[in-house]
Amino acid sequence: MNQLADSEARLKRPVGPLQRPGYVLADHGVRVAFAAILALPVVGALAGTGLNDLPRGDRSLFEPGGLMLLEAMRAILPNMRGLATTSLVSAFLLSAVLVVPHAVLLAAMSQSEKRSVSEVVAQAVARLPSLYSLTIAGFLLKCFVFGGLILCGGFVSEQLSGSDPRTGDIAFLVVIGVAALGWIAAGIATDLARAASVDGPGSMREITLAALRTLRSRPGRIAGSYALRLGSTVALIALSSLATEKLDVSRSETWRFVTVAVLHQVVALSLAFLRASVLAQTLGFVSARHHPRSAAGTS
Repeated sequence: MNQLADSEARLKRPVGPLQRPGYVLADHGVRVAFAAILALPVVGALAGTGLNDLPRGDRSLFEPGGLMLLEAMRAILPNMRGLATTSLVSAFLLSAVLVVPHAVLLAAMSQSEKRSVSEVVAQAVARLPSLYSLTIAGFLLKCFVFGGLILCGGFVSEQLSGSDPRTGDIAFLVVIGVAALGWIAAGIATDLARAASVDGPGSMREITLAALRTLRSRPGRIAGSYALRLGSTVALIALSSLATEKLDVSRSETWRFVTVAVLHQVVALSLAFLRASVLAQTLGFVSARHHPRSAAGTS
């Protein structure tokens, strides 16, 4: 009986993104496609400025000093209100659609047992209602936490600025940092709730309590996991920015542009796998409470 229970627990154990690369790539591909859709209006507006008629084309945007970039932004400024409205509506609709590949990725990594794509999709579709509810609730929670702290910071800064403006500014910067941490903490709670939703069916109350119990049982490990991956993300973006600056795509050599394009895609894929590894960790943390015989074992 113990061996049977251990075997069942191993099959229910979450796996990392390296064991489910196809699902990670599919989720990333959908996000890239939607990002391109969101960028199209801005690209069209820039093309309307006559930028492509210049001898150097859009390479002029990357010249040192950024003069042409500022001129191009000034040219499209009258259309920014319409662009912003269109982009916000599109972003809202596309964000709703993105929950679907996100749910499929979570379902794929929730079990080590080999399953067909249809079985994984069926599990994801069954969890969509709770995932949509959690996504909306998580976004509202992050806005409430961040906005509330910023409002409090503004009040504290105003009170302290009466005696010393510099003290007020420093206090407001500290509050911004705390608000950012609050936003991250709310995001972690949302990720855990999503993982609990995929790990097993239940009411919103049961899912929320499962996420809170998981967070309370191992706050250090969860915070450390997110901090490690957040640091890796910042390091990747910083290094790619430095490399892009050194390559200087404003110069005429084609290899520079190709190298930067490849570099950006490599970084984007690395970030996608980093994000997936975070999700796998949340699945492991939640699963460890439900199946204590199995180790998380995610990578």
